[in-house]
Amino acid sequence: MFLLSSFSFVGPRAMRKRAEKITIATDGAREPLTRPYVDLREIPPPAAWGVSIDRGAIDRLAGRLAGHMFEPASYDYEGTPEFSGEDWGRFVLLGVAVVWRLWPPPNRAAWGVREAGGLVEDAPGIWTCFRREPNSLDLDWHAAGGAGVSFFAGEGFLQDVPRRIERLRDVARGLLDLHSGSVLGMIERAGGDAISLRDLLVKTVPGYHDRPDSPAGRLPFDKLANLAVTMLAARLPITGVERFPVFPDYMVPRHLRHEGVLVYADELAADVDEGRLIDPGSTEEMAIRWASIFGAELLRQELSKQGNPVTTPDLDYWLWFEAVLGSRAGAMGRHHLCITEAY
Repeated sequence: MFLLSSFSFVGPRAMRKRAEKITIATDGAREPLTRPYVDLREIPPPAAWGVSIDRGAIDRLAGRLAGHMFEPASYDYEGTPEFSGEDWGRFVLLGVAVVWRLWPPPNRAAWGVREAGGLVEDAPGIWTCFRREPNSLDLDWHAAGGAGVSFFAGEGFLQDVPRRIERLRDVARGLLDLHSGSVLGMIERAGGDAISLRDLLVKTVPGYHDRPDSPAGRLPFDKLANLAVTMLAARLPITGVERFPVFPDYMVPRHLRHEGVLVYADELAADVDEGRLIDPGSTEEMAIRWASIFGAELLRQELSKQGNPVTTPDLDYWLWFEAVLGSRAGAMGRHHLCITEAY
């Protein structure tokens, strides 16, 4: 049984790109962001950033998926607790806030939680931690620092466990201080609207701000916030999640690159394929995420033209599921590596 308390390494790419890094606003110390927002679904990232879109690959993939029945983004896969109501709300906002950087460092085994059916890895492993801890939904317990490193006990190597414990504490305090501990109350204040709830989450709950400034403008990736609201909507009265873009993380671009939709410049491709770190806030890292949103939107539009309309949450769910839990996951090659708490 292993837990990783802290971990960092800097690869050649990170060293080279340090000077080009763009400051990202964090929950602890947000800097003024003055650039206008970019609609990441309307335009691709600048070509000089190192990622392009292959329109032919989109057409081919859409043709292959023209008759595919996309499963609704129900989030009821192995490990997900059968919570409802306020319990589901608390579980989602606590759990999603710590679903970042689940890949193992070099020469370490992937982390997971042993269950009767085998090792439960990735996000389902995090969900299992909540399912097995009796106090996991007690905000006062988390706010007081009740969760220790044993909360994430498992096999393999999990990065930055103390930071995850801090994040659980901070989310719990944010919910208690600003929302009286009620996720259902947050939903009511947002009028049950997905966009309004997402923005409320970004503004008031630690860990959910993911809108970096860049030379092209402010980039509203909102990966964890959009995921959290979409998960909430699976069991609570929230409408409008279909207006979200896909949730740019490690696995969505991995899948899109495998399908030929994303094309990396030679140097970036070599860094990803050889497992070198991509600096957070670099143009390359932001381009991977931006191109994932733009490319997935083009794919969604083409599927609609071919008579198979799919919402972006359902498309995202398919892209993620196939890259993590699907039968082809092992053949999709490496995903990019980045030391971040945004995904």
